[in-house]
Amino acid sequence: MGRHPNFYGVVVVGLGCERLRTHEVAESIAGAGKPVKVVRAVSEEVAQDILATIERMEAQLPPLRLDFVGQ
Repeated sequence: MGRHPNFYGVVVVGLGCERLRTHEVAESIAGAGKPVKVVRAVSEEVAQDILATIERMEAQLPPLRLDFVGQ
């Protein structure tokens, strides 16, 4: 999914308990030429910090436009 052409870049968040290794996911995404950042949430506090950072980044994006030709 992170290699989808509509994604500019991806943040891969690892909790440390998943079977799929976050660095392998990140390498696959980076192989598609996408910027990728890996972070590990080792506690509830760190997870909340990550979510706050993502929300701040999201607020800086321009509004999404859904213009369809012919409608």
